[in-house]
Amino acid sequence: MGLFRERKTVTLHDETLDEEFKIVIRFCEPSEMRYDTTDDYQWIDGHLAVTIVKGTSRLDRMAILIHALAEWAVAREQGVTIKQIDEWDFAHPESEQPGEEPGCPYMLAHFIATEVENLFRDATQELPNGAE
Repeated sequence: MGLFRERKTVTLHDETLDEEFKIVIRFCEPSEMRYDTTDDYQWIDGHLAVTIVKGTSRLDRMAILIHALAEWAVAREQGVTIKQIDEWDFAHPESEQPGEEPGCPYMLAHFIATEVENLFRDATQELPNGAE
């Protein structure tokens, strides 16, 4: 057996994932986002593409990234697809937090991700450079 195991493809809801897949993280200006948000994630060409708004501190960007990844992972395990998340978010452009709107299909995932994000923020505030 070589260094790498044979790759298997797993289909989870509408996303096909290899056991190993790539996550691409991009930081951009607010005007480059698909809608008014601090983070966005999409399934593009077999990888998870996460976009985070520039202009915040390094720790804020890390906290937002952690939120996005946790929300995506929990939603996926619940059977909520990125397509459903996008449809919900684009249908609620007036909402500052579409994930908190009544009837949101990924509300639980959003709340869990918010808790994980807050744990990270609380933990890093205690670090010597945590206030950055």
